[in-house]
Amino acid sequence: MKKHILPYIAIIMILGSLFSCAYFNDSDNKVIQLACDTTNEHPAPLLSTLISKIEYIPLETNDTTLGDYWDAVVTDKYIVTATSTGCHVFLRKNGAFIRTIGMKGDQGALGYSSFTSPLYVINNRVLLKRNKELILFSVEDGTLLRKITMEEEEERHTYDDMVPLNDTTMIIYSHNQTGENEYNLQIRTFSGEVLKTVPASNRFERIDKTARVSFNNECVFYNYGSNIYMREFTCDTIYKIDASMNLIPYYSLELGDKLPPANSREEWKSYYLRFGKIIETKRYLILSETGVTSSDARFGFIYDKVSGETKYLNHIKDGIGFTNDLDGFINFWSIKSRGNETQEIWQMIQAEDLLQQASSKQTEYPFLESIHEEDNPIIIIGTTI
Repeated sequence: MKKHILPYIAIIMILGSLFSCAYFNDSDNKVIQLACDTTNEHPAPLLSTLISKIEYIPLETNDTTLGDYWDAVVTDKYIVTATSTGCHVFLRKNGAFIRTIGMKGDQGALGYSSFTSPLYVINNRVLLKRNKELILFSVEDGTLLRKITMEEEEERHTYDDMVPLNDTTMIIYSHNQTGENEYNLQIRTFSGEVLKTVPASNRFERIDKTARVSFNNECVFYNYGSNIYMREFTCDTIYKIDASMNLIPYYSLELGDKLPPANSREEWKSYYLRFGKIIETKRYLILSETGVTSSDARFGFIYDKVSGETKYLNHIKDGIGFTNDLDGFINFWSIKSRGNETQEIWQMIQAEDLLQQASSKQTEYPFLESIHEEDNPIIIIGTTI
């Protein structure tokens, strides 16, 4: 019995320091000030300062794979996607369709209801959700590996965002649309045991009992190196969760009056800024307006660790991004990364938008000949320097 109890005791002792001091845990770490200002637009950096190699992978389009694409994860061998029609797997080398994982919307043994956010794919396994269950599938052959029951204490906690910490524990974040949640963040075991809860930072007393604004991405998580980082949309700070499970203020956005207040759902102002994608590389921190593909993002910020400057870019959906001096093709705006210091980052762009941006180029690119406006998105993969 002691053999089984000791690992949980160790986890709980480690987590005891997490989110202490009213959620914040910092004493000696200097917070990096980003000064995110939208007053002046800046020219984008050269793409060669971000990546050394670029690949264009059109995802195969057929009757099975048609649908709206919400998320994509690139692995060494596969591209795993979350779409309106299911979890589709493509070959990374050429975008060929391989298989559909499980049965979306089905109540059978292989059925699931939704995807985790962000889409969880690691070691060629993908985690999907069905009510109070998490279902782990093999990406290699599509087989069901494991079912995990998640006991929910209260119906309003929907566990919108899930980020695994290791093979036994995960971070779960619940959106607080009504302002009534006592806590947003939990540390849980995969078996459903709650190890730690964190008080909600965006609680408020509703004026109108019907929330007027509904959106996802209340919290954004990203990986860089061995750490996980997180930011809530009503908080000016990006926190680093280090290897010792401390939550450390790391970046300050300094949004001023553009930072949404806790009760911003009651009456959203057009000048509030909210980010749906955050990516970090050795040189840059990239923040992007919420959006599924690069075509959805209107604006973003790029923090240059070398110069210490934060650049504001507007009209990203119109092709603004890192200026492509590698092959002269379309500009690059990444939406996701593999989360390592020697990482790959990628952009998912709609076929129609890719063709429109390519139409202004004088150079002809042979791979465009097989792409049509109604086709599936194209994944553009960059290897960072």
